[in-house]
Amino acid sequence: MRALVHLGARLMCNCRGTAMIETALVAPLLLTLGLGAFEVGTMLTRYQELESAAAESELIALTFADGGEESLPKMKAIIGASLGIPAATLDHKVRLSKSYRCGVSETLVAAATACPEDVLVSELVKIELRDTYTPTWTHFGVGGPVNFAIDRSVQVN
Repeated sequence: MRALVHLGARLMCNCRGTAMIETALVAPLLLTLGLGAFEVGTMLTRYQELESAAAESELIALTFADGGEESLPKMKAIIGASLGIPAATLDHKVRLSKSYRCGVSETLVAAATACPEDVLVSELVKIELRDTYTPTWTHFGVGGPVNFAIDRSVQVN
């Protein structure tokens, strides 16, 4: 019994290996925090890229201001090429549509002919950009993909 008490007292005074145990406890937490910070940074970067693309799309829409309905596919192709979007996914990620505002009304109509003749008609192009980012942590069963949706309306005349 005395030997057992002596062994317990000796082990309680021994500090070797404490750094390894502390590291084993803290390292997974630090790695998880590091991975999370990296992924959040990557998501913010992708969102900023889409915001810049939306601004660039607005300029492209203004360039095609007098093109009529037939200019929408051309605009979409230029936006897709500018963003590096493959043609196979272009229809899913970029949507363009025209709408019209009658005078100072806040409601939009689908055709300019829906407005009264004596009212100024404004033409708008709606630009919708969609993208999905799948963070690394989803491979470990945590969370899911992040969907980005950026919508802009540009008055072209």
